[in-house]
Amino acid sequence: MLKPSTYIVMGLVAVLAIMFVSCTSEAPGLTPATTPASAPNPETGHENPAIITDRTDSKWDVTHARDIYDMNPDYFNYGLGIGAIPSVDDPTVLEEGDSGYPSPDSRIQVFGVNHNGEQRAYSVSALSRHEVFNDVYPGVSNQYLAVAY
Repeated sequence: MLKPSTYIVMGLVAVLAIMFVSCTSEAPGLTPATTPASAPNPETGHENPAIITDRTDSKWDVTHARDIYDMNPDYFNYGLGIGAIPSVDDPTVLEEGDSGYPSPDSRIQVFGVNHNGEQRAYSVSALSRHEVFNDVYPGVSNQYLAVAY
C-alpha cells in the first residue's frame, strides 16, 4: 500500500514529464547566435550584440537580456552546453528476480509512474546523474514518457 504522498509525487512526475516533452529544447531569448556580429539587433537596433560562448564553444546571443532587461552578460553562467549531460534513452526495465532488482527492504528513492496499469520506478540517484530518462511504454501506440529531475 503506497502512502498518499507517493501518489502526489507520482502525479507531479507525470505532469513534469508531459510539460518537458511539450517544451522546446531552447529557452526563450537564448538562441544560438546565427547573425553576424555587425548585424543590428532587430528589437533594439543596436549594432553591438552581446554574444557569449559556452564550454562547448557554442555562441549565444544575449543582446535581448542586456538591452531589454539590463542584464550584464559578464555575469552569465555559461553552463556546460547543450547535450553535456546525457539522457538515458530506453532504460533497462528490471523485473522482480532479475539481477540488480532491489530487495524489499532496500531504501532506494524512486519516482514511480503508473501508466495504463504498468508501473515503473526510476531511481532518484540515477536521475541526479542523467537528469532525464526517455522511456517508451509498449502497447498499441508506443507511449513515450520523459522523466526529468
